[in-house]
Amino acid sequence: METKQLNLIRAQVEVILRESEKLRGKNLSLYKESHVEYLYYLRMINHLTEQLNRLAPKMNTFFKKEGINYKIEKLVLFDVTLEKIRENRTLFGAEPRLLKLILASTNILAIIKQDIILPEKTQNKLDSLSDEINNLRGKIPEDLYINLVHSKETFEKGCLLGSSLISGKIIRVCLDKVNGKDINEKIESLKKIDLDIDKGGKDSLIKANHFARNLWSHDLSIIPTPSETISHLGESVKISKIVHNYIDLKSTQEEK
Repeated sequence: METKQLNLIRAQVEVILRESEKLRGKNLSLYKESHVEYLYYLRMINHLTEQLNRLAPKMNTFFKKEGINYKIEKLVLFDVTLEKIRENRTLFGAEPRLLKLILASTNILAIIKQDIILPEKTQNKLDSLSDEINNLRGKIPEDLYINLVHSKETFEKGCLLGSSLISGKIIRVCLDKVNGKDINEKIESLKKIDLDIDKGGKDSLIKANHFARNLWSHDLSIIPTPSETISHLGESVKISKIVHNYIDLKSTQEEK
């Protein structure tokens, strides 16, 4: 799911949660005071329920992709009219419905904001990158290594934007050391030095360069997801190794 879309969904869920909490505790008092106001109250709950039901398929797709074992079940709407309230004197179960809305909204926000344990897929990737970064100590410049560690530790603390910005800084610094006016020329420089740019490597470098130079540092509305953040950390590790090898090989060729 695109980051902007996920941020929009988060904003909508925050509204649902806020408005649901405002309505709590009014069920019996509104019913006794005014059936018209009680009808409006129930319709407000239906409106919030409809909003959550529209978001449910998108969020369930996101959860599945992230390896999160959680599914939002669609809630049933009240079949309510003023006549039913007056003639049948029906007191609808609004409080349980509001509690379900609040619980579902809270869970969604907790997952998006990563106030829960990381999905297994992301955790496995983090463990793998941790080992890879540890193995780079002494093999790449110390300042580069320290920043990779800092990006990883910032991610582990739950600061996704901070981790992505550090990864972006690493990518920018590394690519700035490669000859070329733009990313395409830099990729050609890497190829000329006889480095093995693996299949799909060009697209990966272009994407990493775009995110590092433009995305997270220029748009205040964008917050990266855990999977995006860990992906950017992986790119920063990969580019750190490629560019360091490039510098070493280039220096060797120049000496010859």
